[in-house]
Amino acid sequence: MIRLKRTPHDPFYTHGKKCKLTHETTEIITCYNTNPLAYNTGALKLSIDSAYSHDNIKVKLKRIQKNKCAFCEENLHGQHGEVEHFRPKKFFKQNPSDKENYPGYFWLSYNWSNLLLACITCNQKWKKNLFPIKNPEKRAINHHYDVSKEKPYFINPYIEDPQNFIQFRGPLVIGIDKCNRGRVTIKYFNLNRTGETGINSIFEERKSLYDKLDAIKDSLSQISKSSQLYQKLIDNINNAKKANERFSAMVRDNF
Repeated sequence: MIRLKRTPHDPFYTHGKKCKLTHETTEIITCYNTNPLAYNTGALKLSIDSAYSHDNIKVKLKRIQKNKCAFCEENLHGQHGEVEHFRPKKFFKQNPSDKENYPGYFWLSYNWSNLLLACITCNQKWKKNLFPIKNPEKRAINHHYDVSKEKPYFINPYIEDPQNFIQFRGPLVIGIDKCNRGRVTIKYFNLNRTGETGINSIFEERKSLYDKLDAIKDSLSQISKSSQLYQKLIDNINNAKKANERFSAMVRDNF
């Protein structure tokens, strides 16, 4: 996970010359206001338009995130990625075993600051609708509340530096902060997941890269520093640290 910088998002418009995201936000808040009690209990479910995943948004997030998942840093070249809501839109859970709590952060469904791009595994298999916070009694339950009063456990790379919470020791990522936010993020996104194939084998993929770079590092002591080969190997390591490279945080911490 690396620090990300969110840039302003240019709105996209409907035929009525209204910003689609602003329009949908107004619509869903108006709908909620017709019967808050029913929506709070889940008796009624809010209908959320998929405007938040428009290509206009996906393309910009993909560019900002260097074509990588915001959480595990797997590259998204082979998949489109999914627009993930940091604060879940439909319902939320404090813990995986909890019941579904409605209606979720519906008023942030189309909020640019609440959107990230994630791989399918991080989004659908692990995070899902989890959103643990330090003091659940201070949770924002509708648009009249101030979400800034919440203290989320999950790290948001768009508003804070993940280096303050997680660190790589070899290919293994560990939590380092006293509040355990790094540990909780690692646990619920399963950022050390192993034993699966393809994009799911994050730990094994990181280990493969780590072993390759470690071998390069070991070989440097046997090569003249003035040689072209020496500089080429140094460049290989330095290039792997660049933000657009998968698992660059791991490389940065170890090399």
